[in-house]
Amino acid sequence: MTKLKPCPFCGWEPETNVHYWKCGGDELGLVAEVKCENCGGVSQSVVFDGEYTSFDKYINSFNTAIERWNTRIDE
Repeated sequence: MTKLKPCPFCGWEPETNVHYWKCGGDELGLVAEVKCENCGGVSQSVVFDGEYTSFDKYINSFNTAIERWNTRIDE
């Protein structure tokens, strides 16, 4: 995975997390999240899948969330 940059809003070290949930039937959802616990800044990547979320989709989701986090404009 790509190294996380500090929060563009407050400079703190962000954390990563993942959430799964069942959407109905065989649908699963996954949210890979990069979040600053200090100021609440968040970057997310959401994946919906059939019977399961593969490891590749899990990693790709985190890479997408990290890429979005790292390319945010400093304010």
